[in-house]
Amino acid sequence: MRRFELRADERGLVELKVTRWKRYGHDRLYANLRDGAVVGWTYAKTGTMRQPMAAH
Repeated sequence: MRRFELRADERGLVELKVTRWKRYGHDRLYANLRDGAVVGWTYAKTGTMRQPMAAH
């Protein structure tokens, strides 16, 4: 699994970039850190959340 360091601001918040992806009948929200590291994604229709798989 890719490891990354989260740096919170003085309020304890981490800035994420959320991008919506709608294709082929799917509707997902991808969350990334400012440096582009993938945090995870969720399926907008079901609310199911996923995290990246561990590297082999």
